[in-house]
Amino acid sequence: MLRSPRACLVALAIAALPLSACVPNAASVLETATPTATARPADAPSQAAIAAIADQKVYQRDREIAAREVAQAAEKGTVSGSAAIDALIEKHARANDLPVEMAYGFVRVESRYNPRAKGAGVYGLSQIKPATARSMGFSGSASDLFDADTNLRYGMKYLKGAWDKADQDVCRTAMKYKGGHRATRMTRSASSYCSKVKAHMAEIAKRKAATPATTAAEDARPATDVSSRSIDTPATSTGS
Repeated sequence: MLRSPRACLVALAIAALPLSACVPNAASVLETATPTATARPADAPSQAAIAAIADQKVYQRDREIAAREVAQAAEKGTVSGSAAIDALIEKHARANDLPVEMAYGFVRVESRYNPRAKGAGVYGLSQIKPATARSMGFSGSASDLFDADTNLRYGMKYLKGAWDKADQDVCRTAMKYKGGHRATRMTRSASSYCSKVKAHMAEIAKRKAATPATTAAEDARPATDVSSRSIDTPATSTGS
């Protein structure tokens, strides 16, 4: 049955009305709807907190590695695995008024105590550049830096400079030893370097606290034949 245009308009108008318009005193759907609580996401950890957690995990891993290496060396009654190298590290650390454990830590990170280690233009136990050594009085050839005593003489001098410029802070010393004495920005790489140094220092201190002090006779052992010692692990070249 056809409806008139007027009837169609009325029907459309009625269909458009909400149900509440047809029931006296009825509340609208919007008025009776129960508000839904907006889910609030948990506060995300800050970038600093995330970095701190990551650094702690890295340090813990470095401690485990350092503990294993120190334990292996302790079987020989040494820190580095060589009594001659131990004696040289301690001699040059004391000559430069450096903490002995820190000196060990830097040498370990740089070369894993391998006097024949060679990186990109850096040599020996402290992985020092010939030009850097020459700036402190070295006059030999690059290959002369494979000699453990010679290398540590200049490597510990350079470390002493970094230590003083860093106000005797281990991590800032690591930053300046790795990136140069003028370095001022603590990069993630420098932070990782510091973590390894500190981990090794902690393990050495822990071991020394649990064992008798090294005798003077052991400290005085001559540094012979250490330059020919080689290990399988690669050196960490930092370009000092």
